[in-house]
Amino acid sequence: FVEILNTSGRVLDISEWEFVDGIAFKFPERTSVGEGDIVLVTRSVEAFSQAYPEVIESGVLVLGDYERRLNNDGEVIRLVDDGPGHPATIDFLKYGDGDPWPDISDGFSIELSHVAPDRDNDRPEYWVVSENPGGTPGLLSATFVRGDANADSFVNLSDAIFVLGFLFRG
Repeated sequence: FVEILNTSGRVLDISEWEFVDGIAFKFPERTSVGEGDIVLVTRSVEAFSQAYPEVIESGVLVLGDYERRLNNDGEVIRLVDDGPGHPATIDFLKYGDGDPWPDISDGFSIELSHVAPDRDNDRPEYWVVSENPGGTPGLLSATFVRGDANADSFVNLSDAIFVLGFLFRG
Protein backbone atom coordinates (compact mmCIF):
# COMPACT_ATOMS: atom_id res chain seq x y z
CA PHE A 1 0.00 0.00 0.00
CA VAL A 2 0.93 3.64 -0.42
CA GLU A 3 -0.22 6.09 2.23
CA ILE A 4 -0.95 9.77 1.58
CA LEU A 5 -1.39 12.34 4.36
CA ASN A 6 -3.15 15.64 3.61
CA THR A 7 -0.92 18.29 5.17
CA SER A 8 -2.41 21.22 3.24
CA GLY A 9 -4.50 22.59 6.11
CA ARG A 10 -7.71 22.27 4.06
CA VAL A 11 -9.90 19.70 2.34
CA LEU A 12 -8.28 18.64 -0.94
CA ASP A 13 -10.05 17.50 -4.07
CA ILE A 14 -7.76 14.79 -5.48
CA SER A 15 -10.15 13.70 -8.23
CA GLU A 16 -8.23 12.22 -11.14
CA TRP A 17 -4.82 12.76 -9.55
CA GLU A 18 -2.60 9.94 -10.68
CA PHE A 19 0.40 7.86 -9.69
CA VAL A 20 2.42 7.70 -12.89
CA ASP A 21 5.77 6.26 -11.75
CA GLY A 22 6.25 3.23 -9.55
CA ILE A 23 2.61 2.24 -9.40
CA ALA A 24 -0.22 3.16 -11.75
CA PHE A 25 -3.44 4.44 -10.21
CA LYS A 26 -5.90 7.24 -11.02
CA PHE A 27 -8.09 8.56 -8.21
CA PRO A 28 -11.80 8.40 -8.96
CA GLU A 29 -13.86 11.52 -9.63
CA ARG A 30 -15.30 13.24 -6.54
CA THR A 31 -12.48 12.03 -4.28
CA SER A 32 -11.58 14.45 -1.52
CA VAL A 33 -9.37 14.17 1.53
CA GLY A 34 -10.08 16.04 4.74
CA GLU A 35 -7.50 18.21 6.49
CA GLY A 36 -5.04 15.89 8.27
CA ASP A 37 -6.70 12.76 6.87
CA ILE A 38 -5.00 9.74 5.33
CA VAL A 39 -5.76 7.96 2.06
CA LEU A 40 -4.43 4.48 1.37
CA VAL A 41 -3.96 3.19 -2.16
CA THR A 42 -3.66 -0.58 -2.24
CA ARG A 43 -2.71 -3.20 -4.77
CA SER A 44 -5.87 -5.12 -3.83
CA VAL A 45 -8.61 -3.59 -1.68
CA GLU A 46 -10.01 -7.07 -1.05
CA ALA A 47 -6.68 -8.49 0.19
CA PHE A 48 -5.99 -5.33 2.21
CA SER A 49 -9.43 -5.54 3.86
CA GLN A 50 -8.72 -9.11 4.95
CA ALA A 51 -5.24 -8.28 6.27
CA TYR A 52 -6.20 -5.00 7.99
CA PRO A 53 -9.92 -5.11 8.91
CA GLU A 54 -9.33 -2.58 11.71
CA VAL A 55 -8.21 0.03 9.15
CA ILE A 56 -11.39 -0.48 7.10
CA GLU A 57 -13.50 -0.23 10.27
CA SER A 58 -11.70 2.99 11.33
CA GLY A 59 -13.05 4.84 8.32
CA VAL A 60 -9.70 5.58 6.65
CA LEU A 61 -10.27 6.01 2.90
CA VAL A 62 -8.89 2.89 1.19
CA LEU A 63 -8.75 2.87 -2.60
CA GLY A 64 -7.37 0.52 -5.25
CA ASP A 65 -6.49 -1.53 -7.06
CA TYR A 66 -3.25 -0.06 -8.33
CA GLU A 67 -1.37 -1.62 -11.21
CA ARG A 68 2.27 -2.74 -11.20
CA ARG A 69 4.26 -3.59 -8.08
CA LEU A 70 6.47 -1.56 -5.80
CA ASN A 71 10.06 -2.65 -6.31
CA ASN A 72 11.79 -3.87 -3.14
CA ASP A 73 15.13 -2.73 -4.56
CA GLY A 74 13.91 0.87 -4.88
CA GLU A 75 12.38 3.08 -7.55
CA VAL A 76 10.62 6.39 -8.16
CA ILE A 77 7.01 7.01 -7.10
CA ARG A 78 5.38 10.13 -8.56
CA LEU A 79 1.93 11.61 -7.89
CA VAL A 80 0.62 14.21 -10.36
CA ASP A 81 -2.50 16.38 -10.35
CA ASP A 82 -5.19 16.54 -13.02
CA GLY A 83 -4.21 19.99 -14.27
CA PRO A 84 -4.74 20.94 -17.90
CA GLY A 85 -1.88 20.35 -20.30
CA HIS A 86 1.12 19.04 -18.41
CA PRO A 87 0.08 17.83 -14.92
CA ALA A 88 2.10 19.18 -12.00
CA THR A 89 4.03 16.82 -9.74
CA ILE A 90 2.37 16.85 -6.31
CA ASP A 91 4.83 14.48 -4.66
CA PHE A 92 7.91 12.55 -5.69
CA LEU A 93 9.87 9.87 -3.86
CA LYS A 94 12.96 8.01 -4.99
CA TYR A 95 13.59 5.27 -2.46
CA GLY A 96 16.28 2.65 -2.36
CA ASP A 97 17.45 -0.55 -0.75
CA GLY A 98 20.61 -0.40 1.34
CA ASP A 99 22.77 2.44 2.58
CA PRO A 100 21.79 5.23 3.11
CA TRP A 101 18.24 3.80 3.30
CA PRO A 102 17.26 1.76 6.37
CA ASP A 103 18.17 -1.93 6.21
CA ILE A 104 14.90 -3.83 5.75
CA SER A 105 14.29 -7.49 6.54
CA ASP A 106 12.04 -9.46 4.22
CA GLY A 107 8.39 -9.06 5.15
CA PHE A 108 8.85 -5.60 6.69
CA SER A 109 8.15 -2.18 5.23
CA ILE A 110 9.60 1.26 5.71
CA GLU A 111 7.47 4.13 6.82
CA LEU A 112 7.97 7.83 7.35
CA SER A 113 8.32 8.61 11.02
CA HIS A 114 9.24 11.61 13.22
CA VAL A 115 9.23 14.02 10.29
CA ALA A 116 7.47 17.36 9.99
CA PRO A 117 5.13 17.53 7.00
CA ASP A 118 7.27 20.28 5.47
CA ARG A 119 10.34 18.03 5.29
CA ASP A 120 11.48 16.48 2.02
CA ASN A 121 10.23 12.89 2.07
CA ASP A 122 12.87 11.52 -0.30
CA ARG A 123 15.68 11.91 2.23
CA PRO A 124 16.60 8.46 3.62
CA GLU A 125 17.30 9.78 7.12
CA TYR A 126 13.60 10.61 7.53
CA TRP A 127 12.54 6.98 7.14
CA VAL A 128 12.65 4.20 9.70
CA VAL A 129 11.88 0.50 9.53
CA SER A 130 8.37 -0.24 10.72
CA GLU A 131 8.21 -2.16 13.99
CA ASN A 132 5.28 -4.13 12.56
CA PRO A 133 5.59 -6.52 9.62
CA GLY A 134 3.55 -4.90 6.87
CA GLY A 135 3.71 -1.42 8.41
CA THR A 136 0.99 0.52 10.25
CA PRO A 137 -1.51 1.61 7.61
CA GLY A 138 -3.74 4.49 8.58
CA LEU A 139 -1.82 5.37 11.74
CA LEU A 140 0.24 8.52 12.01
CA SER A 141 3.67 8.26 13.53
CA ALA A 142 4.85 10.91 15.95
CA THR A 143 5.93 13.97 14.04
CA PHE A 144 8.78 16.37 14.61
CA VAL A 145 7.62 19.91 15.39
CA ARG A 146 10.19 22.55 14.44
CA GLY A 147 11.06 24.70 17.48
CA ASP A 148 9.61 22.21 20.00
CA ALA A 149 12.82 21.93 22.02
CA ASN A 150 11.23 20.18 25.01
CA ALA A 151 9.16 17.74 22.85
CA ASP A 152 5.78 18.63 24.37
CA SER A 153 4.16 19.08 20.89
CA PHE A 154 3.81 22.85 21.39
CA VAL A 155 6.08 25.74 20.40
CA ASN A 156 5.90 28.27 23.21
CA LEU A 157 7.88 30.11 25.89
CA SER A 158 8.78 26.85 27.63
CA ASP A 159 10.89 25.91 24.59
CA ALA A 160 12.92 29.11 24.90
CA ILE A 161 13.46 28.44 28.62
CA PHE A 162 14.51 24.88 27.82
CA VAL A 163 17.13 26.11 25.32
CA LEU A 164 18.36 28.85 27.69
CA GLY A 165 18.84 26.20 30.35
CA PHE A 166 21.34 24.42 28.11
CA LEU A 167 23.14 27.68 27.29
CA PHE A 168 23.60 28.70 30.93
CA ARG A 169 24.68 25.32 32.31
CA GLY A 170 28.11 26.13 31.01
